[in-house]
Amino acid sequence: PEASKSVQDAHAAAMLLLERHFSPGSAAGTPYSTIGIEERRAMANASRRYRDAITRAAETLGIAPA
Repeated sequence: PEASKSVQDAHAAAMLLLERHFSPGSAAGTPYSTIGIEERRAMANASRRYRDAITRAAETLGIAPA
């Protein structure tokens, strides 16, 4: 349950950062080059937190890659 919550929380946090850059029904988003460096850094950090939460959940489930 804790691993699942960590993944869900990390996903929600990442989506909050990204959602304003995308419109419903469109795959295109804000051009990355127009996003400021601080927001880019926040996006990268959110991505790493999400990845790490998924990795920890996989380890908990015993399905992490060797």
